[in-house]
Amino acid sequence: MKKTSPLAPEEVEAARAHVQHGIDIVLHANNSPLEVLDVIATHHERMDGSGYPAGLGGDRIGMIGSMAGIVDTFAAMTRDRPYASAASAQQVLQEMYGWRDTLFPAALIDQFIQCIGLFPPGSLVEMNTGEVAIVVSQHRVHRLKPKVLMILDPLKEPYKALRTVDLLMQPSAPDGTRYHIIRSVAPATYGIDPAQYYLLDS
Repeated sequence: MKKTSPLAPEEVEAARAHVQHGIDIVLHANNSPLEVLDVIATHHERMDGSGYPAGLGGDRIGMIGSMAGIVDTFAAMTRDRPYASAASAQQVLQEMYGWRDTLFPAALIDQFIQCIGLFPPGSLVEMNTGEVAIVVSQHRVHRLKPKVLMILDPLKEPYKALRTVDLLMQPSAPDGTRYHIIRSVAPATYGIDPAQYYLLDS
């Protein structure tokens, strides 16, 4: 069962022990690449030395460990945690951008944002019509014009028949305007589990 309140100090230490547990498991496995050990050992380390378990900083953290840390951080912040509700992907990316060359190398943060875009698949977004949609796929170049699955109408009521809209094709909304995304929305805003809808469109 998941705890719904902040972790106590001893619980934080117990949770952080997962790094050493992971290392121990890999060390007992046969022919494990050194890169795997590096990822496990350093994915919670940060450039400014504020990470754990060794408090490494700067160049002492390898590129692979930093990459894993960026992905792990994004995944954690976009999901509900005992001490914080899930934030929208756009909010998290904006915050992570502010950590360039502080917690993570700037070049890796920039590449991560470029890779997934402001509206990665699974993101909940509000359209200019007031409708709410889930991003189901992205276009490689036009990251601000993904394919979306419309799930709530302008009054925020669920659609009985879901439909997919490809924003790259510049589709027209019922009022004649061109559809576009106005903002990213945190999953808890409308009590929606994006994964449930996303699977329906797969």
